[in-house]
Amino acid sequence: MINNLLEGHTAVASSDRRKMDLRGDEERIRRWLCESDIESNHDEAEELSESENEDNMVADAHVGTDENEEGGSMSSDEEIFVIRRSRKRRFVGSDDNTSDTGQLGSESIQHQQEPQEPESSFVIRSNKNHLYGKSGYKWSTRPRNPRARTSSRNVIHVVSGPAGVAKEITDPRELFLLFISHEMINEMVTYTNTEIDIKKSKYKQKKYTNSHTSTNEVTALLGLLIQSATIKSNHLPTRTLFDHKRSAITFKACMSADRFEFLLRCLGFDDKTTRTERRASDKFAPFRQFWEAFISNCVKWYKPSSYIIIDEQLVGFRGRCPFRMYIPNKPNKYGLKFIMMADSNTKYLCNAIPYLGKGTNPGTEPLASYLVKEITKPIHGSN
Repeated sequence: MINNLLEGHTAVASSDRRKMDLRGDEERIRRWLCESDIESNHDEAEELSESENEDNMVADAHVGTDENEEGGSMSSDEEIFVIRRSRKRRFVGSDDNTSDTGQLGSESIQHQQEPQEPESSFVIRSNKNHLYGKSGYKWSTRPRNPRARTSSRNVIHVVSGPAGVAKEITDPRELFLLFISHEMINEMVTYTNTEIDIKKSKYKQKKYTNSHTSTNEVTALLGLLIQSATIKSNHLPTRTLFDHKRSAITFKACMSADRFEFLLRCLGFDDKTTRTERRASDKFAPFRQFWEAFISNCVKWYKPSSYIIIDEQLVGFRGRCPFRMYIPNKPNKYGLKFIMMADSNTKYLCNAIPYLGKGTNPGTEPLASYLVKEITKPIHGSN
């Protein structure tokens, strides 16, 4: 019995010493926290005098389950931790137990050692792999492995086809006017007649061949050019195209071969009186206005599919042009080079840029990167 009493007395003495040690630790921690708060308050007073807009409030938000339920099942509510950094420290109340006091002291020391982040920044963390939005949509909190294959349900496919009023048009003439409008044709008639006035002075007699043109005739001329490309006869001489025994009778029914050649020589797309000024900064100036209007209509009235092709094409041309190119491995060898973006399903021309050679200014980035970014502008931000 005496031994039991001695053991009990020894246990009580050791517990008393442990409590006194803990009280001593608590006093030291409280004193350290008070000193750090005084220093932080002094620093904050100096900073507030310099900037009145700085926010030094402390926001520690912690939403979680009970600490005793470690390893248990999570509740149905989502657990999100929002942590904000600040120079201030929280005081330890006298009601907190010693274990909480030690834990807070260690956390304060860790926060002091960690680098300070901007006070406006915050970190959102979740213990779960998925979060649900208000609409019930399931969001993943873990980034997808970039090497893994994208699930088919996450691949968005776009159905290509006409857009806007082009969906309801069935008449070929009305559809043609969507891409080459009446305003564009009227400008062509005006500039072509100006050139005809210059060219017909070289003729001794005034004939229908060198007379002024009209809107209907210019529209018919464009139609003949499109038909010759459709039936793959645009490489044939003019006399062969207008020979009804060797070609379609459409050409002969619209106009004579002499009139066809004369209109092609006089065809104009811009004002020649201001061409010199515009050409100083743009080699494509004689055709730029008509080209931009046509390409904008191509972009406006069609919705491309999910897959786009970007490539170059050499359009055969042997006339005088400052950016005419020679590529020996091409069928035409001489011509004008265009960078084109087309729909892979329908081969529809979605956008095109003429390559002007040394006149192209890519800035500081490589030429290929500049051209790709420039030609894909109409589909930036789309799926």
